[in-house]
Amino acid sequence: VLTGGCNFVLSGGLALNLPTADDVAIVGDFDADVVLIDDPAIFARSDFEFDALAANETVNLSPYLAWLYAPGGRFFHQGFFQIDVPLNRSYGRVAIDGVVTPEILLPPEQIEFDAETKLSQQTLMRLNLGCGYWIHRGARRDWLQSLAALLEVHWTSTIQDASPFREQVVEYELGPLAFPVDLIVGNQADDVDVVNFTAGVAAEFCGLLVTNGFVAPATSGRHKSFDFEYNLQIQRRF
Repeated sequence: VLTGGCNFVLSGGLALNLPTADDVAIVGDFDADVVLIDDPAIFARSDFEFDALAANETVNLSPYLAWLYAPGGRFFHQGFFQIDVPLNRSYGRVAIDGVVTPEILLPPEQIEFDAETKLSQQTLMRLNLGCGYWIHRGARRDWLQSLAALLEVHWTSTIQDASPFREQVVEYELGPLAFPVDLIVGNQADDVDVVNFTAGVAAEFCGLLVTNGFVAPATSGRHKSFDFEYNLQIQRRF
């Protein structure tokens, strides 16, 4: 606890997130058009097999601040601010074997590509703000100790430009024009702001704290990570 009083408490801390999940391996076929240039649009037909591996090796350091404000009565407010900083990159590998055929008068190109990659996460800022209203506050011996309505907003923003792995696979030349085909692995978006709203109810009964609510995105396009979500959390105090 950094500071506190009768109605307000501010705390802070530092979290270390260690990678424990399995590595990700992707093996499959790719049969689609690849854009050689945007304007005018010129495509190449790609038909190849790929074998990719992304190791789960990144360690994250996350300093945070959290606070609670309860001015009295039934209203309360709580917030959480965090910076998520990756300390290292994760190893990866991409292998491609196939054919790329441009729609213009150029011969097909046989692709045999194998490269090691380093996958970089972006530094993130997370800000969660919530307010609530006590519908019921009973005694500890009551079957229903408390019931509260909750309204929250969650904002996640990138504060570092993306650094995807990029390497040229092949380049076609037609007179003075060059048509490169690049392999890009990783997130390419520099500025991403994901904002979600949550409305729900929290109830404490029989030694359990049950929180459930509905989550809806307020942003769209690349700033939207899902369509709709129902969240249920059950906590038991010992």
